[in-house]
Amino acid sequence: MTTSSRNIWPYAIVATFVLFAAYIGYMVQRAMRTNVDLVSADYYQQELAHQQRMESVARTAALPAPVQVRYEGAAQRLTVQIPASLAGQKCRAPCTSSALPTRSWTSSCPSRRPATRPNSS
Repeated sequence: MTTSSRNIWPYAIVATFVLFAAYIGYMVQRAMRTNVDLVSADYYQQELAHQQRMESVARTAALPAPVQVRYEGAAQRLTVQIPASLAGQKCRAPCTSSALPTRSWTSSCPSRRPATRPNSS
């Protein structure tokens, strides 16, 4: 009497390929159903603004000494003091702030005295 023993390895290899193909099919189906729209419509403008902010931070960090900002509430005066080593240099940008009220204020950039906003009482 002879007993034939079957070898399981061919079936295991085929099952492995079938399971792998099913997994790949599932992943492709899931990828096709994923929403790939942009986060916002104006992402490019947001990236440019972010890049400008990062460059501004880098320029500020490269200053030899920190810029000091002081607000005196009683006199309604905003004082911006730049490092002494930069006092004689030309100012490359206008001194503006969106946090200040729309009243007129003077800027003495470049100057050794601080820029002040007149008191309009």
